[in-house]
Amino acid sequence: MGEDAPELCSFYGKTRALVDGLVAGPSSLICAECLELGQEIMAQELQQ
Repeated sequence: MGEDAPELCSFYGKTRALVDGLVAGPSSLICAECLELGQEIMAQELQQ
């Protein structure tokens, strides 16, 4: 992630200022809202 580039959620493009936090991966960032949504989707997939 470049120093001058704003930090954005890789899924929806929300900036750090618009979210509760961002989690960094090797080459991407994900916001708390997307993490929660991903957990819900995974839970549903595992139930099937």
